[in-house]
Amino acid sequence: MTHYSIKVAALAAIIVSAVAGCGGGSEESSAAGRKATVEYRPVTVAGGPLQKQRSGILKKVTGDWVVIDENGTEIWVPRDMVLEIRMGS
Repeated sequence: MTHYSIKVAALAAIIVSAVAGCGGGSEESSAAGRKATVEYRPVTVAGGPLQKQRSGILKKVTGDWVVIDENGTEIWVPRDMVLEIRMGS
């Protein structure tokens, strides 16, 4: 694991632990409002290209969802599909 990967893993762990045990509540992560890229298991979107990530402003992380504002559109990604969250500056 590279130094960068360790930082990313640590940040993802902080985000996840911020809402651990909330049982799907709507508590917001302390990282809300920052640029983020959410990488998740690939899914096919209505016969279109394979989606593997979304980028935008992190709105919240709950027990069930990671919510990104992508150019004014809320994208709700199920937490059990999230592989990685990369935070921007």
